[in-house]
Amino acid sequence: MKFDYMSWEAFATLITGISAVAAAFYVGLRQQKIAERQTLILQRQLSSSIFERKYAVYEATLALIKEAIQARNFPEKSDPEFLAQREKARFLFPDTVGDQLDNIRHQIILLEGHRDEATDGGGSSEVARAGRKAASEIIRDLRNLYPQVSKIFEDDVDMKSIRGL
Repeated sequence: MKFDYMSWEAFATLITGISAVAAAFYVGLRQQKIAERQTLILQRQLSSSIFERKYAVYEATLALIKEAIQARNFPEKSDPEFLAQREKARFLFPDTVGDQLDNIRHQIILLEGHRDEATDGGGSSEVARAGRKAASEIIRDLRNLYPQVSKIFEDDVDMKSIRGL
C-alpha cells in the first residue's frame, strides 16, 4: 500500500494532532477524578466540622446537668458555656432539640429556686420541706435524664456519616 496521496509532513501532522487530543483527553479525565476527590474531601471536612459543633452542644448540656446535680448552687461554671452553645444550636439543630435544651435549663433554674426555699424556707419549715421535696424530684429527673441526653441529639447527630472519615 502506498501513501502517494499523503506526504510524510501531513502524516506526521495528523499523528501529532491525534496524539495531542488523546493526551488532552487523558489529562482531562485525571483532572475530573482529582476534582471529585477534592469535593469528597471538602464534604467530609464540612461534615466533621458540623459534627464537632453539634458535639460541643451535647457536651455543654451534659456538663450543665452534671454540675446542677452535684452542686448545691446554680451551675455557674457550666451555665455560660451552655448558653453559648445553646445559641449555636439554633443554627445546628431543629427547633425540637432547642426546645428540649431550653426545658433542661428551665428545670435547673427551678431546682435553684427550690434549693433556696429549702435552705431559707422563709422561716417556715413547711416551705423548706416542700422546697427540699421539689428539689429532690428535679434532681431525680435530671439523674434519669443524664444518660438519656444523647437521645435528644440522636436523630440529628448521625455517627454513621462521620465514620466514613
